[in-house]
Formats: sequence, structure tokens, C-alpha cells
Amino acid sequence: MTSNLIERLQNDPDFHVLSRERHKSRVFMAGAMILVLAFYLICWAYFPALINARIPAQSSVSLGVWFTVAVVLISIGLSGYYTLVVGRRHDQLNQKLLGEERP
Repeated sequence: MTSNLIERLQNDPDFHVLSRERHKSRVFMAGAMILVLAFYLICWAYFPALINARIPAQSSVSLGVWFTVAVVLISIGLSGYYTLVVGRRHDQLNQKLLGEERP
């Protein structure tokens, strides 16, 4: 990249919008995953009776297994959200920047 191109990108308001949106997206995704995992670990550490409960009582699978499956599905859902929704928005802003900067 030439220094002229870099300077134009740094001064472009759309570049700043893209940078802010990417930062907000990363913070949201990291925060959401930390909350889900913290809740998961707290439940395993402080509520073992709840996690080891079997529903129905004759079942060989405890509630902890379903809880773990839910955490994995939430993680997959958050990843899919980031990929489909947030990535699409970032791609639009990238294309707008690239379209303006091409000679």
C-alpha cells in the first residue's frame, strides 16, 4: 500500500465507522461468550445438585449434559450471528471503502 492510500483511508469517515463497528462487534461477542461461560462454570461449581439432577428421575442423562449441549449451541449460534449478520455489514462497509479508493 502506498502512503497516500493509507493516509486517505485514515482520513475517511467510513473507515472510522468500520473500525468502530468492528470494535463494538468484537466486544459484544467476547462479552456474550464470557457471560455464557461464566454462568456455566458458576452453575457447575456452586450448584452441583441442580446439575446432577435427572429429568425424568429414571433417566441416565443428567441435567448437566443438556446444560453443556445448550452452551455449545449458544456458542454456535453466536458464531453464526457474527458470521452472517455482522460480517455482512462489515463487508458492505469494506466494499464501499474499496470502491472509493480504486483508481
